[in-house]
Amino acid sequence: MPVPASPVTVESPWNIVFAYNYCTLSYTAAFWDWNRWQREIDFLALNGFTHALVTAGLEKTWEDFLTGLGYPREKALRFIPNPAFAAWWNMGNLEGHGGPLSQQQINKMAQMGRRIVSRMEQLGMTPVLQGYVGFVPSDFQENVRIDGLKLIPQGEWVNFRRPWVVDPTCEAFPKLAADWYKALRKVYGIPGKMFGGDLFHEGGRKGDIDVTQAAQAVQKAMQKASPGAFWVIQAWGGNPTRELLSGLDPERALVLQ
Repeated sequence: MPVPASPVTVESPWNIVFAYNYCTLSYTAAFWDWNRWQREIDFLALNGFTHALVTAGLEKTWEDFLTGLGYPREKALRFIPNPAFAAWWNMGNLEGHGGPLSQQQINKMAQMGRRIVSRMEQLGMTPVLQGYVGFVPSDFQENVRIDGLKLIPQGEWVNFRRPWVVDPTCEAFPKLAADWYKALRKVYGIPGKMFGGDLFHEGGRKGDIDVTQAAQAVQKAMQKASPGAFWVIQAWGGNPTRELLSGLDPERALVLQ
C-alpha cells in the first residue's frame, strides 16, 4: 500500500477502549503462538485499544500460588484446565477440565504471557491481569491448613465442579491475596495496574458472606499489592450486584458492559 504523504491521526472520544473478555481468549486465542499474538497486539495498538485482558500465564501463577501454600503439586496440576476451558476456570465456574497440562506447556504459556504483557506496555497499552477474588480448589481445606480460613462451597456450574470461594472478609484472605499477587508479579514481571476477577459469576453461592464488605476486602488487597490499581468487573447477567458495587471505591473500579 502507498505510504501516506503525512501522518494520519484518528482521535477517539473514549478514554478507555477495552479488548476481550475471558470467553474470547478461550474460544479464539487458546492456542495462538507468539507470531499470532504479535500480529494481534499490533492490530490492537493500531486501532486505538488502550487496555486488554491477558490470561496466558495464569497456569503458572496458580501453580506457584498453590504450591507456595503447601498444596500438593500434582493436585495443583490437576486443578489447571486445558486452555480451551480456561475462561470458565478464571471466572470460577470449573476446575481442571481437559487437563492436566505438562510442566513444559505451563512454562511455555507463562513465557507467552510475559511477552504479551511486555509488548502491550511497549506500545502504550495497559494489560489487565487476573486479580484475587478468593478462588481455591474445592479440596483446598483438605490439603492446606491456614488460620482464620472460611470457605464457601460453590456446588456445580452446568455439571462442572466449581472452585470454592474464600470469604474475603475472613482472617486468612489478606495473606492469600498477598501470595497471589506475589506469584502474579513473578510470572509477568510487573505489579499490574488493573485486575480482573468476578465473585459469584453465573450462579455462584455467596452463603452468609456480606458481599459489600467482601468487595471492600478484595479491592483493599488489590490496592495493597499495587497502589492505585483498578478492579475490572464484567457486567453479565446479574453481575455485579448492587450490594457488591456499594462496597467499591468507584474511583478505582471499572465495570465492563
